[in-house]
Amino acid sequence: MATAPEYDDPEPIPLGNEQILFVDDEALVADMARELLANLGYNVIAQTSSAKSMDIFREKPDLFDLVITDQTMPEITGTDLTDMLIRIRPDIPVILCTGFSRQMIAD
Repeated sequence: MATAPEYDDPEPIPLGNEQILFVDDEALVADMARELLANLGYNVIAQTSSAKSMDIFREKPDLFDLVITDQTMPEITGTDLTDMLIRIRPDIPVILCTGFSRQMIAD
């Protein structure tokens, strides 16, 4: 009879406490990301509208430590949203996500 391999206890996953603005036009993705990141200790505002996300960011740009946005959005693309965010707050870190897009450039 085979026995299960023994493993050392893994190190605990590091947790955060920063405020994240997560933007994806698919509600399921936005909800899952919010839940996953919240379980890791982050405070997350998830939005499915890039225009609404821009309004939220404009109101309190210093509230956010990070923005994660989908590249392919119906109203404002992730690239355009990123450009707008950086004009308001040049130091805001942004993670731009995509599965595949012909719009992506090396920069």
